[in-house]
Amino acid sequence: MKIFLCLLVIALSLAACDTSKMTQTPENRFIGTWQLEGRGMLDSVQVSIQRNKDGDLQGRIAKLNSNKYVQLFVDSGSVLISKIVRNSNFEFSVTEKRVGSELFSVYDLPSSSEFKVEFISNDLIGLTSGNAKAKDSKMLYRRVK
Repeated sequence: MKIFLCLLVIALSLAACDTSKMTQTPENRFIGTWQLEGRGMLDSVQVSIQRNKDGDLQGRIAKLNSNKYVQLFVDSGSVLISKIVRNSNFEFSVTEKRVGSELFSVYDLPSSSEFKVEFISNDLIGLTSGNAKAKDSKMLYRRVK
């Protein structure tokens, strides 16, 4: 009887677990046009993520916003997301070039930022740094197309 109860408790525990993160999120879910939100000067900038000639995912500026620094340092069609790398079944790392990265590199300052990203839904990606959870993030990529 004790064994049966133990097995029942284990089965119920496993049934109650969130198994959505046990399957691998396909990289192709990144492909499309995304609008940046919660990013200060990058708010409403649109990025088109596609595979480059080497087969790696890369994001290019599709539409600029009206911020004066974005208008000064960023060109439409330039690379904003230089690299997307899988960390686990559901988590990725995204490397973004900073606005004015060419100027930063002249002074040996970091010219890119790395974020952990996770799909919150099919049309929403949360970006975090450190140990924050993607679902709580204010920095988002929202799918436009």
